[in-house]
Amino acid sequence: MESLFFEIFNSLPRQGPGTTEATQKAFRTILKLQSIHRILDIGCGTGAQTLDLGRITDARILALDNHFQFIKNLQNHARNMGPSEKIKGVVGDMFSLSFINQKFDLIWSEGAIYIIGFNRGLKEWRDLLRPFGYMAVTEVIWIKKILRRR
Repeated sequence: MESLFFEIFNSLPRQGPGTTEATQKAFRTILKLQSIHRILDIGCGTGAQTLDLGRITDARILALDNHFQFIKNLQNHARNMGPSEKIKGVVGDMFSLSFINQKFDLIWSEGAIYIIGFNRGLKEWRDLLRPFGYMAVTEVIWIKKILRRR
């Protein structure tokens, strides 16, 4: 089943909802943008949002996904589109992040935190933030609107 997921999503520019404009708008809401030097993008997929971030910040970005082909695609796109010197793709598992003694100014995760669970992700990933660092995560929610006839 996992291989089918990767086969379906591999060629898509984003593996979840979102747009370049939404990524940029969310990033610009950070109060002290000048304090962002190291970003960890968890569950980056093929890295559309990683590339978006790379275009609007000088920060170094470590982009993590558990699928080698997604990381390979990200590195190829970064090389072709410009911000490759700032972006490093890493194949890894969000369930066991092993960034010993590394702290990040910003942890970014667009549409992927559900994999580990929202509460667990917030709790575990917080330890990777420097003091007064930021965490930006998005998640898809479905709202069922019930209409009553009057």
